[in-house]
Amino acid sequence: MSGNRIKSLLKSWEDFGLHSFQEDLDSFAAEITDRVDKSEESKAQLINEYSKWINDSNEVKSPTLTHLITSFQSQVDELTKRSTESEKGFLKLYSKIITDLKDPVPVLMEIRDSVLGRLSKYEDLEIEVSQLRETLKDYNSEISKSRSNEKKLADLKAKVEAYDRNIDATLQERIGEVTKQIAEDSYEKVKEIKYENDMLEMRLSDIESRNRDLQTKHDMVQTELFDLKRRREEKSDAIGSEIDILYDDLENTQSRFVIAEKENEAFKEEISELKRRIAQERLSSSSKEDESAISIREFEAKTREIQRLIKENDQFKKQNSALEEYYDDKFKELDNVIMDLKEQVKYSDNQLSKLSDYDSIKKELHIFKSLEFDDNQEDKPLETLILGKSKELQTKNSLLRLDNEQLRSEFDTLQSKHQLLSSANDKQRDLIAELEKHVESLQNISDSRGEAEGRSSTDILNDALNDEEGGNVSKDDNQNSSSLLPIIKAQRERFRLRHEELEELQSKQLQQMSLLQKEVSDLQRDNVKLYEKIRFLQSPGSTHVRISGDSSEVESRYSTTYEQNLNPFTTFNRREKNRQYGNLNVVEKIILSMVRFMMSNKTARLFVFIYSMLLHGLVFLVLMKMAYHDSELRDMAAEWHDKYSKHMIEVHQSANVG
Repeated sequence: MSGNRIKSLLKSWEDFGLHSFQEDLDSFAAEITDRVDKSEESKAQLINEYSKWINDSNEVKSPTLTHLITSFQSQVDELTKRSTESEKGFLKLYSKIITDLKDPVPVLMEIRDSVLGRLSKYEDLEIEVSQLRETLKDYNSEISKSRSNEKKLADLKAKVEAYDRNIDATLQERIGEVTKQIAEDSYEKVKEIKYENDMLEMRLSDIESRNRDLQTKHDMVQTELFDLKRRREEKSDAIGSEIDILYDDLENTQSRFVIAEKENEAFKEEISELKRRIAQERLSSSSKEDESAISIREFEAKTREIQRLIKENDQFKKQNSALEEYYDDKFKELDNVIMDLKEQVKYSDNQLSKLSDYDSIKKELHIFKSLEFDDNQEDKPLETLILGKSKELQTKNSLLRLDNEQLRSEFDTLQSKHQLLSSANDKQRDLIAELEKHVESLQNISDSRGEAEGRSSTDILNDALNDEEGGNVSKDDNQNSSSLLPIIKAQRERFRLRHEELEELQSKQLQQMSLLQKEVSDLQRDNVKLYEKIRFLQSPGSTHVRISGDSSEVESRYSTTYEQNLNPFTTFNRREKNRQYGNLNVVEKIILSMVRFMMSNKTARLFVFIYSMLLHGLVFLVLMKMAYHDSELRDMAAEWHDKYSKHMIEVHQSANVG
């Protein structure tokens, strides 16, 4: 079951395509950075236009106000477009992650549990294998000793055959004299053999106890291996029984081999004594022939017994070699099983290393629960608390969205009113300009007439009216024309007051716009914080939280700002810029602001370029003049030196000659 789940999890991750997803994220981030750069450039241009508009005079402000407002509106449209594009990209990535990926935590938890169980079994198996290797070393040492004993037995066998070949000719003649001595020696040898048999039995009991311990350990190993390799249970039982039989046979052969070796030594000593006595007493009595025949039969029986023991020893050698081969194969299988377990442990370690952030996530969830929820709600499960908190945040978000829409509607109405007032202001400005043109024309008429200097404005208007009407006007007409000037003054004063009111209204509207922009920025910050909480609630661990499509569309507007805040490069760049700017002194800050102003303003850049070119040209001209002046002085000094030398030669030399 766990294998199928792992395969399905791997297939889901392979179908997800992390590399292509990273490439999409990179392209999306590049688009976001390009849009941010463009918006920053337009923002800087807008700030320059606004500062220029603030510094302009009141006459220039009014016609450029509509252009400034349209620039603000285009900037707001561009920001809205940016937010919609970011929302679309976020929804695309969010839908891909939610639909294509599965939660790997349950599968990895099952793998961790199985790996921990196998690790414990693997540690027990390593202990048992080390113990078995130690026992195998002991057995190998004993086998080497048995092989050395076999070599000695082969040497003795060769010697006995040589003695048999040498003794067959003279044994019939010399055996009679030593029968009594053989009987006495055999009695003592029987005692020694009994003693050695007792010792061998004690050793056999020790070996059997060790064999039982080994058997118990072997059974434990077999039981542990039964969980990993169930199919080998019957083979393990058969191997245990065969090992018992072979151990018993090995002990029996070892005991028989020791007995035969001692008997061979005894026979060797007897034969040497027989040779010595036969050499001394070649002539024996006839009464001892029967005893010699008996001793011969006993000797032949012992030789047959020795041959039988040699055959059994050969058989035991073959069985021992087969047992060694079997155990070599068995240990190879155990080594393969251990290698498989090591690979499984290594794979489990890799899986556990991938889940190393489990504790940190658990701590963050605990901190989040302690910060966001009350102490009396700790008994409730985290999913229900997060669901309730999500509902509260959704209601708050809807209220904030309604407030934002209301503020936008108020802003639109104020903007429409401002446009109407600006259009009325433009009309009034046109009328004022037309009136000023008329007054200027009157002034030009008065200036063209020389006798008009020092006269009053009423006389100037009277003259202008007289010139226009042909100059033949009565006194009543002059009085009517003189009454036109206070009307024009009153109208200009009225227009001036209206202009001041409009400027005051415009300043109030600008203040209101700045306040509205500040409120919008505060709302955006609050929405970004709210979006951070929603993103935290939408993490893979919280499976019970579901958000509707409309709210997700609204929340996705702030994904760009959220990702910019999460981007470590932008935060690090901003922090480093603030730190470096804080480390500057007053003079350096002034220089930096001047350089920024020069680089941001086209006129300032042109002025700095022309000024630097003029300064370089002036420096080059001064240097050229100084070089020319120095060369001219050197030439003059050389010329005067030549003239002086000629004068000295011509005048003083002629005087000396005279």
